Amino acid sequence: MGSNPIPGATAAILNKPLKSRVQTMTCYFRHLGEIFQKAGIAVTKENKQELDKIIHQLVKVNYKNCPQTWKEVKKKITSDQQNFIAQLKTAWNQKLKTKT
Repeated sequence: MGSNPIPGATAAILNKPLKSRVQTMTCYFRHLGEIFQKAGIAVTKENKQELDKIIHQLVKVNYKNCPQTWKEVKKKITSDQQNFIAQLKTAWNQKLKTKT
């Protein structure tokens, strides 16, 4: 198999059928460390939920539907990782501005 198009995501997880991933997935964040790093975002307990909501909005999936969100995030990262990072960074920075 070729190189993994989604940094941080293991081939074992990506190659499993969606149904089996749903049962074992606790959160897709664990696969996005490099994406968060490139966006300049440090994930903490305090901001994780807000980041999760932002990502759900970016991929147009109802909040708390993590399996579908992860599916859409993978598509976006695979098709245009830099654009996804830019969108995430912009949305996060806008969120931070509204808190101050």
